[in-house]
Amino acid sequence: MSDLLGRLAELTGPERARLMARLRQRAATSAEQSADPTAASDAQQRLWLLQRLDPGSPAHHLSAALHLAGPLDVEALHRALTGITARHESLRTGFREEDGRPVRHVVASPSVELPLVDLADLPSGEAERRARALHAEQGRRPFELDRAPLARFTLYRLTAERHVLTVVAHHLVCDGWSMGVFTTELVALYEAFAEGRPSPLPPSAAVPAGERRPTGEERDRSVRYWREELSGDLPVLELPIDRPRSAPATDRGARHGFRIPVGLHQELRAAAGRDRATVYGVLLAAYAVTLHRITGQLDLVVGAPVDERQGAGEEGLIGFFVNTLPLRLRLRPGRTFAETARHAGEVLRGALTHDLPFGDIVRETNPPRPPGRTVLRQTAFSLQPAVPAGRRAGGLTVTPAAPDDFDLGVSPLDLSLHLREQDGELLGCFEYRTDLFDAGTVSGWAEEFQEVLRRAVRSPEEIAVTGARAPESNLTDSQLALWFGKQTSGDVRLYYENVTALYSIPGPLDHDRFRRAFQRLVDHSDALRSTFHEVDGVPLRRVADSVPAPVDLVDLTGEPDPREAALRWARRRSGPGLDPARRVFDSALLKLSDSAYAWYLDVDHLVCDAWSMSLFLRTLSAYYDLDRQGRLAEATPLPPFQAYVDHERALRGTGRRQRAERHWRETLAEPVERLAFYGREDDVAGTTRTARVTVELDAGRSARIAEFARQEGHASPAVAFAAALFAYLHRIGGGELLRIGTPFANRPAEFRDTAGLFMNVLPLQLRVTGDTTLRLLARETQRSFLQAARYQDHVPRHRGGARLYDVYLNYQNAVFEGFGGTVGFDLLDTGHSPDRLTLQVRELRPDPTAPPRFVLDFDFNTVCFDTTQRDRTTGHYLALLDALLTRPDDPVSAPRMLSDEELKQLDAWNDTARAYDLDTPLHTHIERQARRTPGATALVFEDRSLTYAELDAAAGRLARRIRRAVGEDRFTPGTTVAVHMERSLELVVGLLAVLKAGGAYLPVDPATPAERRAFMLADAGTALVLTTGSPDGLPADVPVLPVDLTRLEEPEDAGPAVEVEPGQLAYLIYTSGSTGTPKCVMLTHRGICNRLLWMQEAYGLTAADTVLQKTPFTFDVSVWEFFWPLMTGARLVVARPGGHRDPGYLAEVIRRDSVTTVHFVPSMLRAFLTDPAASRCGSLRRVIASGEALPPDLVRRFFEVFPPPAVELHNLYGPTEASVDVSAWRCRPEDAAGPVPIGRPVANTTLDVLDDRLAPLPLGIVGELHIGGVQLAAGYRGRDELTAERFVPDPRRPGGRLYRTGDLVRRRPDGALEFIGRADGQVKLRGYRIELGEIEARLAAHPSVQAAAVRPADDRLLAYVVPDAGTEPPGPAELRAFLARSLPDYMVPAVFVPLAALPVTANGKLDRAALPPPAPAAAAGAPARTARTALQRTVAGLWAELLGRDADTIGLDDDFFALGGHSLLAARLMAAVARRFGVRLPLTALFEAPTVARFAELISAGSEHSLLLSLRAPVTPAPLFLLHPAGGDVMAYRQLVTLLPAGREVLGIRSRALAGEAEAESLAAMAAQYVDVIRERRPAGPYHLAGWSMGGALAVEVAAGLEAAGERVALVALLDSSVPGEGEPDPLLAPAVALADSLPELAVTAEETAALRDRLRGLPLSERLKLLITRAEERGARVLPSEALLRQAELAERHERLMLTHRPSVVDAPLTLWWARDRLREHRASWAGQTRGGIREEATLPGNHFTLLRPPHVARVAERLAAALDTSERTVPVDRQGSEHL
Repeated sequence: MSDLLGRLAELTGPERARLMARLRQRAATSAEQSADPTAASDAQQRLWLLQRLDPGSPAHHLSAALHLAGPLDVEALHRALTGITARHESLRTGFREEDGRPVRHVVASPSVELPLVDLADLPSGEAERRARALHAEQGRRPFELDRAPLARFTLYRLTAERHVLTVVAHHLVCDGWSMGVFTTELVALYEAFAEGRPSPLPPSAAVPAGERRPTGEERDRSVRYWREELSGDLPVLELPIDRPRSAPATDRGARHGFRIPVGLHQELRAAAGRDRATVYGVLLAAYAVTLHRITGQLDLVVGAPVDERQGAGEEGLIGFFVNTLPLRLRLRPGRTFAETARHAGEVLRGALTHDLPFGDIVRETNPPRPPGRTVLRQTAFSLQPAVPAGRRAGGLTVTPAAPDDFDLGVSPLDLSLHLREQDGELLGCFEYRTDLFDAGTVSGWAEEFQEVLRRAVRSPEEIAVTGARAPESNLTDSQLALWFGKQTSGDVRLYYENVTALYSIPGPLDHDRFRRAFQRLVDHSDALRSTFHEVDGVPLRRVADSVPAPVDLVDLTGEPDPREAALRWARRRSGPGLDPARRVFDSALLKLSDSAYAWYLDVDHLVCDAWSMSLFLRTLSAYYDLDRQGRLAEATPLPPFQAYVDHERALRGTGRRQRAERHWRETLAEPVERLAFYGREDDVAGTTRTARVTVELDAGRSARIAEFARQEGHASPAVAFAAALFAYLHRIGGGELLRIGTPFANRPAEFRDTAGLFMNVLPLQLRVTGDTTLRLLARETQRSFLQAARYQDHVPRHRGGARLYDVYLNYQNAVFEGFGGTVGFDLLDTGHSPDRLTLQVRELRPDPTAPPRFVLDFDFNTVCFDTTQRDRTTGHYLALLDALLTRPDDPVSAPRMLSDEELKQLDAWNDTARAYDLDTPLHTHIERQARRTPGATALVFEDRSLTYAELDAAAGRLARRIRRAVGEDRFTPGTTVAVHMERSLELVVGLLAVLKAGGAYLPVDPATPAERRAFMLADAGTALVLTTGSPDGLPADVPVLPVDLTRLEEPEDAGPAVEVEPGQLAYLIYTSGSTGTPKCVMLTHRGICNRLLWMQEAYGLTAADTVLQKTPFTFDVSVWEFFWPLMTGARLVVARPGGHRDPGYLAEVIRRDSVTTVHFVPSMLRAFLTDPAASRCGSLRRVIASGEALPPDLVRRFFEVFPPPAVELHNLYGPTEASVDVSAWRCRPEDAAGPVPIGRPVANTTLDVLDDRLAPLPLGIVGELHIGGVQLAAGYRGRDELTAERFVPDPRRPGGRLYRTGDLVRRRPDGALEFIGRADGQVKLRGYRIELGEIEARLAAHPSVQAAAVRPADDRLLAYVVPDAGTEPPGPAELRAFLARSLPDYMVPAVFVPLAALPVTANGKLDRAALPPPAPAAAAGAPARTARTALQRTVAGLWAELLGRDADTIGLDDDFFALGGHSLLAARLMAAVARRFGVRLPLTALFEAPTVARFAELISAGSEHSLLLSLRAPVTPAPLFLLHPAGGDVMAYRQLVTLLPAGREVLGIRSRALAGEAEAESLAAMAAQYVDVIRERRPAGPYHLAGWSMGGALAVEVAAGLEAAGERVALVALLDSSVPGEGEPDPLLAPAVALADSLPELAVTAEETAALRDRLRGLPLSERLKLLITRAEERGARVLPSEALLRQAELAERHERLMLTHRPSVVDAPLTLWWARDRLREHRASWAGQTRGGIREEATLPGNHFTLLRPPHVARVAERLAAALDTSERTVPVDRQGSEHL
């Protein structure tokens, strides 16, 4: 029950004074009222007033549920409920207000309502979940207190014979006891009524008149008792909260259930009798001790509800007879559990003896009222009597639900514990406030309570409360490192947090003696008596004088395998972990047999290490022997750990410590490669789950390891294991600098007998190359061990996210002896580690003189290694370990890691042989096709085309001209002929002609900078240049041949055909070069023909196909675009120059020319899919993506626009050096889960993942991709050294070559490859391959630049420039112009950042990751002219969002491209403009108007604000008018319009308020304005109107206005439009309307929107908008500036008010109604009364209110609307008298 005075504290002073006076007056007159049967009790008055203060709160609702199993007679159940209501006056009681106070009034027996909710059609689990949700929803619904009954019943049908009956009653008329009475009577009445018998129940007892309360001296004694009991500083329960308290406090809550089993319950009863206590007292004491352990508080007040029914008669009453007594428990240090339980019983007896109403206690003691907290008590404890479960009622079994089942989700207090006896068990639940505590927190408290209860029952003489705070000390360095590691581990328990061991002890043991010995061990070890606490952010250790040390005895002798059972038990027991603030150890003795035991010891690592665990065993064994001799008192204490704390503190600041710090600082300065092994770094980061694989080495291998260590003079065999681990890390890509962590004892000799944490984890670091021998590696490892040991005084720590190491080696050779021999020792892991790979080596010896055997425990991070990879990794490691032992003088790179089976699998994936015709040159394939289909259209460009015969003839004529121009005697095979043209028919003919002439074509973009163009022509040895334009700008020393298809004339004699060998060059392509000079790749006919023949086999073009050629021909993808369709009889459509950048144009070409096949680089595909026109490209059958990585979200978007299987999406990969593409993957929707593979090899191609020594890497490990096969280029022209570097002999395939791509990939288990990134400075940007080194070299060539660096960021390049000493850095414009002379525009950086120096790593290399982000205005200074108008500011904001800049730095005269824009960003800008302004501008508009000022003018010209906006150009005389929804804009219709059939003008009508004009005062006035606008545009009907949401209501009003003017309205279509004039304002509508365009995903549920409405209700509009913006951004949306959104939301809210006050007209036109299937809110009424023409069509369409007009659902709307328009055109109109219009 919530607290009245806590609520009153929120009132003003005068209000509070008046209310308190009224309360005192009631107390004074209570005796007079007690005789009044209508008077409410003191508790009821308090409760009534609380409910009035918070009318909507369900905090005072009680609920219960009964599970009914068996055939149910619903009528009998209804009669039973009616009978119970009639029997109990409280269930017929309401409370009226008279003179400001509640007065009871009882009604005659009301008709009980029993709604039946049928959930039987749902799956079982879902039906129960739904029932619980509905119960909570109904149960939270407020009661009207003056209307009886104040109870509700609901029946939920789960199956035919499974039901749940729920009861919700207000606390005013019911209490916890009442629920038991209710259940008992329901069973009796139902059974009788179901069998046709009358009620068997006797008449119920009379409700006691008035309220019982002591008077006179009895009351005075009680008052004195409570004043004394609650005197002094009253405690406020300070539970550790997970979230700050809110103001005002909420009552949102949850329940965590648990069970006290029958056995423990019986032990509890026995213990209560044995210890002269009560069950209630023991339970209350256990709860108090639990609260103490949670909070550290010794003074506690617990609210205890007390039932005040008297006698058997009253015990059968349903009603509110409960009082709350505040029990003050004062815990004392040193008290045992038994004493604490007796104290709790005494407190309870005192409270019951001096029972006063809670309100009287508060008034008489006047306790302090802490803000936001309930008065006197913040927690409660209750124990309800037995409720039998599974009672039979006829054929029905009735079972009460558990206390945590079917609850209402409320918690009036911070925390409460409720217990209920049922069938011998105790059912418990912790009720808690969810705004304060997480479920996991409360779950831990529940476990703590159960543990305390077990100890209280089984060890009653154990100390319950340890005492006051012990002395404090700081932590050691090792403890600090471990402490901070714990703080960052989150909810998981890492392996190093505890040392959990199972000691296997042979021989019989005496449990009591063992327990006494262990208690003495704890008494003698300050480490085990430690607790750890944080004070003001500083961790401290406290040591208690005494700590109870129980040792549970667990009998496992009956288990089939006691040892395995012990391990399972230990894992379960250790699972929850230890809380070092309460205790640092846990112990138990497990009996395996009469002669074998296992000692379970779990110790926090903060107080122990492996040495300490051995010391604990030896000491315990010694104490056990002393106890057997009766001399335990003589046991010698262990030296205190505090002595070492002081020792370490004395070392701080010494020269020795400073040298250690300097050593580690210098050693660890350079970062090491962070290995994700088989995972991805993004997936691995932060994960800790591990899986263990154990390998036992045989005697032979173990002996070889020990002998190798002896021969090499190693300190221990640990060196060999570490050396093999280093070798493994190097071989799988760890680089040259390697580092692993390993523990060092760090235990000075004088502390050998001290228990505690001494161990340090230190990094071993060394450098290794592939040439390093294994023997030298082992020696370097030994040196690293020794060096680390020398400096182990200082603990280097992981810093933030930069861990020092991710691989850990633990060599364990400690000997565990005790109890007369060697004791087995099992160290349990938790299954969590921050390290990605841990190797624990256990050196086992049956006795100290025996040779060792080694057991290896590999702990693998489960994200880095799957099951197969774990097994393979152990094999790889052992292969290297064996090589170290048997061939130590081999280099690290020599040993073979992979098994024969692994190599066989890799070879199988590379078996791609195909018998293609590779002796025929490329152009001959096209000539053959021309002979097969001479008349078929081969080539289309704009309005020109060529047949296959015309193409072949034109190319043949030009080929002969080429040879003559060069000279037949000088034209050798593969002569370079440059083609310098824009896209055109001439371009295709020219390329084919060069091949026919026997030459190799070199594509040269006319936009290439003159300097670069001249270099390319000279470097390639160009013999001739073909061009369609002026030769100006071309070098004078290269002949030029103009090409004009209209003037090519040749004599009939074609001459002999030119012989072309398959190995001859077909084309040359220049790519970026890392040295600053582009390199020329030479490709052969054999290679490109293989590529095209594979593509035809894979995808099968036919004469029915059309391929769009849009890729710039300097990019190798263009090769297949040009020649694949021409080889296969398909049609080739060539895009206009520059058209490849414009998504709208491309969509138009695809539709116009029925294109089936098209290629996109992924970044351009994204821009294309953003354009609404993309979804109308119905001819498409396949889309090929390549050129850069294909993001998973783009795959998802693709299949949203093109639902499968209509259009295929293929992801291809390949470098220019391998004839375009070498791998392929057909994408499926599930690839959206990412990453998207690049697939498997194409025909006659091998793909190998190799290390830097060309050795194959394990399946799944990242390595460099090497390509082999027929598609490899001949090399780089004139660059023999580079050719030899990149094209290398294949070591596994004699005679083969491999191309080293520089691309990092991994192979998946299915053989497909995943692209990871680059191994060098090459990047792919918008499909272009760019060597950053080339740009850096060109920048460094500037006379004022000393050094330069370049990096990619957000689809653009950033340049960092260090000027020459003493000079000003050159400006961005100067640098841009300098680079533009030699680099293509896509290689010119967008932003230039001046730096004093480039950042470098510790070894002097450029640290690209440390290059700073550019300042907001890095590309230019502050703008000279800033945006002034709202439109200019919006444009600047759009630019800023796309360019990643601050809008304030973008001026009116700033150039979009100079600021870093490029063609893809331009395409995204056009899409944003279309969404924001409703204006579609061609992509070229931005090139024509690249500044903010000029671009804003273009938008203004395209969107002069009128109420009428053309959404589709006029074609027909009967347009469709679309009326705007709330918010005034019509852009919600943009996708609908694109899907309507062509041939009809569509006009949108928008609000005048969007232009800043005043909005109409009513919906009718608004509609009148729109009637005028429509008639001005179209003077006469018929009219077609439609509208979504509010737009539908407007359409009806506009129709009424048009009809009033004598016009006919043919169509009025309403899309999910509610009838106006009813309901309440929706707090979600206005902000949702404003944000709808910014949200990519609007598929919300009714439940989600209901929850959102609850959160938004009562908030101002600006706050509602902020909340939704935050929610949108959490889901990945990018939201435009909130000022514009707020204005739109304000307009939407105004429109909503107009809707709520509007009374709709009645129209003659029939109405067409379409509703969204997924209702977010019920529509308010039917439209049938608003039309005299009737409802023409009413249907439900897929989607919700918002997604109805979005893909894919909008397509259904478009189909319906198109059909409705056709129907309205054909319908013969009938006038009101029924006569036809002729």
